[in-house]
Amino acid sequence: MHRGWVKQWRKELFSDIWEKPPLYFKLWQWLKLTVDKNTGEISRSLREIATELQWYERGQLKTPNPKTISDILEWLEGKKMVTIKIQGVGNIAKRTISVCKWPLYQAVNGEQSNSQVTMKVTNSNNRNKQEGTRSTRSTAFSKNDSKKTNDSEKTFQDALDEIGDKPW
Repeated sequence: MHRGWVKQWRKELFSDIWEKPPLYFKLWQWLKLTVDKNTGEISRSLREIATELQWYERGQLKTPNPKTISDILEWLEGKKMVTIKIQGVGNIAKRTISVCKWPLYQAVNGEQSNSQVTMKVTNSNNRNKQEGTRSTRSTAFSKNDSKKTNDSEKTFQDALDEIGDKPW
């Protein structure tokens, strides 16, 4: 579960969730990062979710109230961001939560993968070099570099540092 990615849409900055308390956004992000990557579903009780969303405040562990988690999930369901099926009763009842429009947050058939986009950028940079223009893009993510080698592997942050704040 510690590998992979989901899409983060910039339009979330202008959505209703951005106007809500931070726990709403934290729960929404947690859902997108923990659901099954193929189905977009997760099954947890309110107490389990609350435990997953704990944080430290002034050195003290804070756990959200399961009722608060329930209210946030109802709000997300009302906004058609998730669907919820409940098995059982109370805070220990399992809730199967499905992220609506899950394929939008994952690569799907017919969509370019990150490596294909990177190859286009790399090829464009090579053309710029051949034409005598200075390229500002790094080839850190070319297909050959994506394989592990005995040398130190470049991290995403290293590539960003090489790129700097240059426009595409």
